[in-house]
Amino acid sequence: MDTFHRHRQADERGLAAMALECALQTPEYRPEALVWKGIEALPQDPKLAFIYLLNAAHAFPLRADTHALLGRSIIAAGHSSLANLYLTSA
Repeated sequence: MDTFHRHRQADERGLAAMALECALQTPEYRPEALVWKGIEALPQDPKLAFIYLLNAAHAFPLRADTHALLGRSIIAAGHSSLANLYLTSA
């Protein structure tokens, strides 16, 4: 994930995307890679972001930021009342 973050901060998008795909294939990096894939997908495809972030939330059940992002994907998909219910129970 360090390689991904270096490329992302240097605005080397192609290299960052390749590093992120490699991280998805590595068990110890997969949960964090899922968070970043969800963040990346959120503006264009909230339903795809939901899938990535739901898997990340299962891997990181105590991380509030992951649950907040998951709630945001639910809102972006047009289900604000469901997001409210989810976030109040998370």
